Amino acid sequence: MIRNIWIVCWAFTFAIGLSQIPSFTQQYLQAVNSAAAELKKIVDGDRKDAQEAGLTMEQYVAQFTSNSNSLFVKQGNRISGRIEREEFLIGLRDKLLATQEWLRPFVILIEPDVQIFEQTALLYSFTLALDPLYAFVGALLSLIINSLFFVIFRRA
Repeated sequence: MIRNIWIVCWAFTFAIGLSQIPSFTQQYLQAVNSAAAELKKIVDGDRKDAQEAGLTMEQYVAQFTSNSNSLFVKQGNRISGRIEREEFLIGLRDKLLATQEWLRPFVILIEPDVQIFEQTALLYSFTLALDPLYAFVGALLSLIINSLFFVIFRRA
């Protein structure tokens, strides 16, 4: 009797827990999209400055990084870093959008942006909504874990 209650409690807990994945994934995607859009505005300003100076972005950054003044070198490194981050975030956003919704959590686990992931986790609000697919997987996973747990500890 207690074992059955235990199994049901764990199944319910896993079902609710895994049902949070679609919501978290959506919030993470929105955060990536927002960060990419904001960074694009900043980098577009750098591109405009380079264009007004009659330089390509590579030449513009090189003007800063090859300067003898360390402040200019730091600025060039910042611009270069912003460009790299913008490319990464846009690539990540495009990869997430191109992936089927139920596979997005795996993309996030394989190639996360740690800063955005942590921020999303801190701001994430738990919901009691049950996503049928993830709830089923969670309940099934719970039953498997509980069965293994009782098989292992019954022998001990």
